[in-house]
Amino acid sequence: MPEPGTARPRPHAAAPWAEPERIWLALPMAHPVPGALDEARDAVAGLAESASAVGEVAVLVDPEDRGAARLLPRAAERVPARVRTPLLGRTGPTFVSVGDAVEAVHWRLPSPTQGGPEGRDAEAGAVVARAAGLPLHTPLLAAPPATWAADGEGTAVASTLLLDPVLNDGWGRDQVEEALADLLGIERVLWLPAAAHREAGPHGGLAHLHPWVRFTAPGAVSVNWQSGRLHPDHAPGAAAVHVLTGAHDARGRTLQVHTVPPAVPEPGAAPEGTGPRSLLDTVRLGAAHVLRPAFADPETDARAAAEAARLHPGLEQVPFPQPPVLRLLGAFSDLLLSQPRPASPAPAPAA
Repeated sequence: MPEPGTARPRPHAAAPWAEPERIWLALPMAHPVPGALDEARDAVAGLAESASAVGEVAVLVDPEDRGAARLLPRAAERVPARVRTPLLGRTGPTFVSVGDAVEAVHWRLPSPTQGGPEGRDAEAGAVVARAAGLPLHTPLLAAPPATWAADGEGTAVASTLLLDPVLNDGWGRDQVEEALADLLGIERVLWLPAAAHREAGPHGGLAHLHPWVRFTAPGAVSVNWQSGRLHPDHAPGAAAVHVLTGAHDARGRTLQVHTVPPAVPEPGAAPEGTGPRSLLDTVRLGAAHVLRPAFADPETDARAAAEAARLHPGLEQVPFPQPPVLRLLGAFSDLLLSQPRPASPAPAPAA
């Protein structure tokens, strides 16, 4: 925190490659598909086990959840919270670095009729911030974490959903950009049409942007690219490529746009719900590891490993099966919330 009488340092949102201090998860107490809750809880417990083996993990657990102690690894901290869904990547806070400290922004989220969370799940951001002991900001702007992604250096891609009067009534583009600058240190916003991402997982609502579009290095961005024009995942990639090609970031660099084909479903595979089988859906774990999608098909898995190595050079990979998680819960980026270390922006991989 700044000393009395000194100016507050400008906040900045962390880059997706920044080293986390802690990974947050939530153990669900309900599921929209009858009979799928136990399997979904096992998947969250598996993620917690994988993440806690290489770094610090905290899991939001309902105080009345009698099975949590049996499911979760001992290394994972259990934080009492009455949340029902596991989508902390969508409903949790945004962590920002302010000087040598970290603070949290708890966004006003869409209503359930707008695809937002219900009941206490809308308060997950505040719960996480209090448990982490971080200063909390509650702006009037509704900017759900799923609707934008930053590079840690003042540039963000953001969905035009933020400009929808249903979400932010009375807010113009200039006002939204000014709020993002004040809260996140965003100096340049590259606006993506709402078609740039779609639903993922059984809970409904828009998935996090990272499986679709993510900054991978200073001046570089990758896009999940489905080449089949009739495939529902083609439109999101095409919209993003159209906007980002030739665009400049906050530092004046022309963005390098890299397209990454998704994993191809294995022959005879069971339906895996909505959402992209994206190789971009990685999450850094601790100082030296990264969670990446794993697949039963050796060729597909090798391609996923190669893409994770490109996104996170030098980090040891922690593979975790993507298809069942996507079917039961959502994308990794929807589920795992990274709390960055209180430090200056992390060194970025080379473009």
